[in-house]
Amino acid sequence: MFKKLALILGLATAASTAQATTININLINGYVNGSAPLTQRVDLSSILADYTITGATFAATLRDDADVYQTTHLSGFGSYSQYRVRYIGNRTYRYYERSRFRETTHPVEQADLYMFGGRVDYARTFADVSRVYQRTLQSSCLDMSATYTRCERDVERSRSVRYERFGNNGQLSQTFTQYWLDQMAVDGFFDYSIRASTGDFNVRSARLTLTVEALPAAAPVPLPAGALLLLSALGVAGVASRRRRMS
Repeated sequence: MFKKLALILGLATAASTAQATTININLINGYVNGSAPLTQRVDLSSILADYTITGATFAATLRDDADVYQTTHLSGFGSYSQYRVRYIGNRTYRYYERSRFRETTHPVEQADLYMFGGRVDYARTFADVSRVYQRTLQSSCLDMSATYTRCERDVERSRSVRYERFGNNGQLSQTFTQYWLDQMAVDGFFDYSIRASTGDFNVRSARLTLTVEALPAAAPVPLPAGALLLLSALGVAGVASRRRRMS
């Protein structure tokens, strides 16, 4: 009788302990440009039926798609400018040049991450500027006097401006605020979009990582008022009856 009474009292006061679990959801990937964003709606209803979401992060890996560079030809030469003076014996040599440039550019790539109706993060490619070559088109030297020689040349320079890779190893990520977690719990969905404000690129991978806790088990039906006193009285009565049988 006492064992049955202890079991009933234990069921009336039992509590469950929550344990955190991680759930990874792989999202879509692909090519993104100004007119073709990458957008997805993730249905979380099946998870929310059994779990409470206590934390979440979003992470995507981006890669420049290596477009063909755009080339701009600048016609004409600039004015002559002196770039060197040499003295040999009693003669002075002054060197002048005028230049024109061919510039090659690749537009900067910028990825924008939108969640819950607004932009929350962005990533931009690095810029690397380098000069590739210098070519002399024509040159000539003219003795201006017995002691002075003027040398002139026309040169063509090529200057490359490259935007080749995203910083942080191409990672675009965001940790959810409590407000966003509450909004997901109410709506049952997670909506996001990766857009290209400039250039174009590839989303190689994307993932939503959730930290969840199992919903508590349904609470047992509470005992009516006075039930515990009644059970105690029955237990005492049972003990008295047993003693009378034994005497």
